[in-house]
Amino acid sequence: MTNVLETYPLQLNAPEVRAALAALSTIYRRAEIEKVVEDAELPLWQIAFHDRADLSWREVLRYANGQGKVPQLLDAAIAERGSLAVVLTELRSDEPVVFADRPATEEAPTWKNFSADGRQEAVIIAGQPTFVDVSFLAVGAERAKSVCRLSVTFPRGGGNGTGFRVGPRHLLTNHHVLFNTKDDNRKATQAEAWFDYETDGAGGMRTIVQVPCDLESVAFDLANDWALVQTSQEIPDAYPVLSLVGARAPQVDDRVYIIQHPEGQPKKIAFQHNLIRAVEPELLQYWTDTEVGSSGSPVFDDSWNLVGLHHFAVPAPQGESTSMRNQGRLMSHVVAQMRDMGVYPGV
Repeated sequence: MTNVLETYPLQLNAPEVRAALAALSTIYRRAEIEKVVEDAELPLWQIAFHDRADLSWREVLRYANGQGKVPQLLDAAIAERGSLAVVLTELRSDEPVVFADRPATEEAPTWKNFSADGRQEAVIIAGQPTFVDVSFLAVGAERAKSVCRLSVTFPRGGGNGTGFRVGPRHLLTNHHVLFNTKDDNRKATQAEAWFDYETDGAGGMRTIVQVPCDLESVAFDLANDWALVQTSQEIPDAYPVLSLVGARAPQVDDRVYIIQHPEGQPKKIAFQHNLIRAVEPELLQYWTDTEVGSSGSPVFDDSWNLVGLHHFAVPAPQGESTSMRNQGRLMSHVVAQMRDMGVYPGV
């Protein structure tokens, strides 16, 4: 069976293709893109390059697909940027890739705290100071140790998401990371937490620490899209437990930061236009960037306390051109549900 990236003609809307383009676009300098193309023995003069890296990569991948040289292109990209090896290898597999999707609910998610004329979505960030104490970086780096990539196997294919340590052997993520919403919510058959799946200061990759999960231990709430899973081995002390309580209640215009594995890539943090736009009894919405694979990520306030569990993007109102919002479940609400179910990890 030929994988999606090598099937002609290239289906640009296929999730696998979008994920591959997102990964490739992390190589964004024109000279580096051209080097990859040349190393894959593709002719530069046959490709329409653009000022934007994502548009250039779309043309490159489309040309490589037409020439039957996608494997050579991906090999060259991995040689140029070793951090792409895991995700590009997964995407080129003949096994289907399951892309986590939000669970079906009775009511479609909508923007909250939104004015019909869009005035509330005007340039709100302008004029706000962006200074933070330098210790902000150190605390964030410490919190980041607790965040892991979840590599998941389903009865029909495999996928990935993000999780984070909240107890001795406890990881918190989304329900739709561990249950396939496109296959009757079937539970994963295997899952591993990958700690230290990230680049080091020299641009190389850290050594990944893989900890298997015990899927028989999963406690969850489908409607609120959270799942608590225990590991079947001890989690090393190098990856500290994040406290689920202690944060002040988030408010509109607060800044929030998300440490995540977007598109299954090495760990990243979203730092720009990070304002909360709405807070409801069970959820919060924000501009902080995420991608497929970011599902299950921790949402932190500007003191690095947990305030939410990211789960999906919310489309813009009809006819509104403002950028898409993201949404998370309010951490205080998730904690209350855990207590009611008797599964709160007690940290």
